[in-house]
Amino acid sequence: MSDNTPVVDRDALFAEGVDLRSQGITAQRAGDWHRASDLFTEAERRFHRAALGAQVAWTMLHQGQVQERIGEAVEAIALFTGAEAMLRFHGDRSGIPLCFRRRGDVLRRQKRYDAALAQYCEGEAIYRTFHDPLGMVGILVGKGFAYLGLKRRIEAHAAVAESLWKLQQQPPSHGADIFLAHALAARVLGLAGDADGAKANLAQAAQLARLGSLREDHTDPDVEAELALLPAG
Repeated sequence: MSDNTPVVDRDALFAEGVDLRSQGITAQRAGDWHRASDLFTEAERRFHRAALGAQVAWTMLHQGQVQERIGEAVEAIALFTGAEAMLRFHGDRSGIPLCFRRRGDVLRRQKRYDAALAQYCEGEAIYRTFHDPLGMVGILVGKGFAYLGLKRRIEAHAAVAESLWKLQQQPPSHGADIFLAHALAARVLGLAGDADGAKANLAQAAQLARLGSLREDHTDPDVEAELALLPAG
């Protein structure tokens, strides 16, 4: 008796999933949250059918960001936790610390600073084993904002100092986390009375915002908040 079970074309499903996810990221950057969510859901379905669990997890990381933007913070944290479990199961360790960072970001924006710091510290420990300096910058920025929320300026200053030091060891770039590192540095140094340092970092942040076209990218609420504080022009 012949087996009439349809053969799954994993390559085609993978390609479709990647295309849908790319469209979702474009919608996410444009601030079209509901369209982005629909596209990520369709991408996840393709990856599920192809049994590509790690790709599902990476898509869930985007979906979680979108869910937070539409007011579903609990769902966002659940998605990041599900992504972490899936990445662990499939042996893709590279995305695991990002799951901690994303959970920390949501908790921090809810002003749950101690809970956020616990997440950041877990992610930081993993990034240090990977020797991932740019991943570390993102974690350190999150920690810096959380410490500021707790009015722990010394710890915030230490997080900023390490993030800037790590950036000095890397080729020049203009991503969102690098912008945030300089924006946070301007704030921390200003509070410490270092007017020149604050001014220099604020100017660097403004330049990075222009180079990275960050005003057109609505992915990260921290970036939007810091852009609103920059001088016009």
